[in-house]
Amino acid sequence: MSIMKKSGLAALLLLLMSCTKVPPAAPNRIMAGYLEGDLGALSIGDPRWDGAVETPIPLKQQLIALPKSEQDGVAQIGVRAFYNGEWAAFLLTWSDPTPDHLTKMGSFSDAAAMEFPMEPGDLPDSAMGGAPGSAKPVLIHQWKAVWQEAEAGNIQGIKTFYPNTWSDVYLFEMPGTPEARAKMERTFTTSVAAENPLAHHGKAVRDLEAVGFGSVNPSEEQLSKGNGEWADGKWRVLIVRPVARLRGGLDTTRLLHAAFAVWDGAKGEVGARKMQSAWTPLEFLKPAAHASNPKGGNSRGQH
Repeated sequence: MSIMKKSGLAALLLLLMSCTKVPPAAPNRIMAGYLEGDLGALSIGDPRWDGAVETPIPLKQQLIALPKSEQDGVAQIGVRAFYNGEWAAFLLTWSDPTPDHLTKMGSFSDAAAMEFPMEPGDLPDSAMGGAPGSAKPVLIHQWKAVWQEAEAGNIQGIKTFYPNTWSDVYLFEMPGTPEARAKMERTFTTSVAAENPLAHHGKAVRDLEAVGFGSVNPSEEQLSKGNGEWADGKWRVLIVRPVARLRGGLDTTRLLHAAFAVWDGAKGEVGARKMQSAWTPLEFLKPAAHASNPKGGNSRGQH
């Protein structure tokens, strides 16, 4: 083949590669590109995600703490990331043929979470920081489909979960103004009235802290936000968090680590029954490096 024909074939391959929407992959670390602007307003459908590096991260059953997973769930999650001086945004993608938006008897909401160590030094166990007594604190940002439905106002009493429920006298449906019914529902929905953090109210993404198995509690700083979209057998969930926090801030000048978990509600996954990852390196590309290579590339030693 002549040199001219080879050059033409190479140009054609580059053209085809530039036309595809499949993102470049970084197999062994998350590579967060620097992006100016208000990342707090970034959406799942923003076309800039198409050029972000996606890192495939394997997930395994949680088999350390009880109750353990009884079957395999989601085997892999894809992670893309952007950051700037104020925000860090993470787009999580995984396959799930059945979206589970609500929690009912015997079935649970789909959910995902990402975790960061809260202290410098040696990494804690990725399973909630480790066993009680020797665990280190971790910060968790968790999204749940049912929380998103509640934030959007799509949960309207028991009939949202069980449409065929019937009662001759049901306090939530007594005549009255919408405000009065909402107040009554809050009063008689005891978990909401008691401000149980697991109740169906609040935000789609919540900030949690843990120091070992069974120690998850809401963080005093509820600063992250996000949402999820399901289409064509896949969830795409955006979690955006501030770079700076009083507890669990991100030092974007260093190589950090993050871990991930996914719950498939249709498979009975809830609480400790989940698929989880090991710690994955998280590299924040310097603005100058990102400017010369907007897609992040697969180079190393950029920090």
